[in-house]
Order: sequence, then C-alpha cells, then structure tokens
Amino acid sequence: MPKRDNLHQVVKIALYKEGWNITYDPLFVPTEGGINFFIDLGMERFIGAEKEGEKIAVEIKSFDAITPFYSFYELLGQYLMYEMAIEEQDTNWSLFVAITQSGFEKLEEAPIFKRAIAKFMLKFIIF
Repeated sequence: MPKRDNLHQVVKIALYKEGWNITYDPLFVPTEGGINFFIDLGMERFIGAEKEGEKIAVEIKSFDAITPFYSFYELLGQYLMYEMAIEEQDTNWSLFVAITQSGFEKLEEAPIFKRAIAKFMLKFIIF
C-alpha cells in the first residue's frame, strides 16, 4: 500500500464535514493484467432517498516536491492512469485531486499547467 500524503487526515475531515461518507481508505482499483492502484480516498454522498448516491475517488496531493513542475508531472500521470483504471471497472466513480489553495495557485501561474488541466479535464477539490 502506498504512503499517505501528509494532508490525508486534513482532507478526510474536511470532506466528512461537507457530508461525504468515507467508504474506502484507500480505494482499491484492480486492472486487467494484475496492475492494482490505491487511490487515497473513496467516498459517497447520498443526496436524498429518491436520488442515487454520488461517488468520488480522491487523490490527495500536497505539492511538497522540489518544483511544482515535477509535482504536476507526477500528478498528471497518476490521474490519467487512475481514470483509466476506474473506467476499466465500469463504475460510476468520479476522480478528483485534493490540493491546497497555495498548490493550486502555483499551477495557475504557469500557462502550460493551465492548458494541461483543461486538456485532460482534471477535477480538483481545493482546500
């Protein structure tokens, strides 16, 4: 199992306060061919008795690497692989990245990061 990000518990508490039920910590996603992924959190929020539950998988990133470029490079690779693994399982999980406000602002400063976020349709939870 992979090492947890130093903000893991902070994100977990914040999401719980927003009404999310942590159902997996981590979310195990097997793939064809035996490659397995562990996404930091899997959560469900139930909107009401008459509506279906919404499910999200959250990868937590602190951007504590030497450069924002390397952190984003790593994040993008993980995001794309996790997204493909989730699709392979034919589930209704939506993938998000939890990132600090300051980490997101670093990404917003560089046009190439902004273009990559738009091109690959990354979804963020900013805290």
